[in-house]
Amino acid sequence: MQTLSKTLSFLILAWVAWLAWQNLGPRKPEMGPLRQVLADEAIVAIARDIHDNRKGARRAVFIHFENDPTDYVSNGLRRVLEQRGTFDLGDRSFMEKLRGLLGLRQPANSSTAAAAQAVRDAGVDMAITGRVHELESYSGGAKARIDFSLVSAGGAPVYKGQFLKTISDAKAAPAAPGPRGASWSDWLTNMLTWALAVLLLPVFTIAFIRAMVRRNSNMANAFVLAIYTSIGVIAAYLLLGRELSGGWLAALLAGAGALTLAYTIRITTLAVRLEE
Repeated sequence: MQTLSKTLSFLILAWVAWLAWQNLGPRKPEMGPLRQVLADEAIVAIARDIHDNRKGARRAVFIHFENDPTDYVSNGLRRVLEQRGTFDLGDRSFMEKLRGLLGLRQPANSSTAAAAQAVRDAGVDMAITGRVHELESYSGGAKARIDFSLVSAGGAPVYKGQFLKTISDAKAAPAAPGPRGASWSDWLTNMLTWALAVLLLPVFTIAFIRAMVRRNSNMANAFVLAIYTSIGVIAAYLLLGRELSGGWLAALLAGAGALTLAYTIRITTLAVRLEE
């Protein structure tokens, strides 16, 4: 029981800390719709330019672009290059993933010396680096100027390019908003909420469980297990499974049911001991 109490206390503290970070932690600046239209055009154009001038290279390291506080250009360009198979960029480091999860800015460097060192450290063909000089909107439109380079291990730029464009606000005609997928932070918050609900509900309703246990009936015990397992599965669907379907949804619900059932059996066993 002492171990259970410590586990619950740790989970509650972790949940409170996560909620506090989400509300009080640093936030990246938001990108307006017109800037986003222009950034999307830049990402596609830069990816195409890099593909056409990679000179047969297949493995590369991606260095976060300088002056990209929203991470939109860097993350979008990396995603497009990976989806198109232009380069094998390798996996992000643990610290990169952690900074992304916490909403922190990624370290950036556009110097050729730093890019060459990154190539040597990673043992790849070249590095992709760049700088966002301008990506801003104004009355009537938006403009962008983004420099980018492919750098070899020796420090010599294999290719240097630039995206330069101005668009009018007519390009940002309002479109019907599509469904937004849940972010990792939303998913983690919902997962912690589900775990706390499953862990705390039997504790707060232990009087009901003990009353059912006193009946010394297998049917009563099965009823308790069915009730709490059903609650765990329904909560998992509402908090985590709304955007899933098919096998993923089935696996989620099965896993949630198994975990809830195992935990409820443990709680019921403790209730039996209390009644002895």
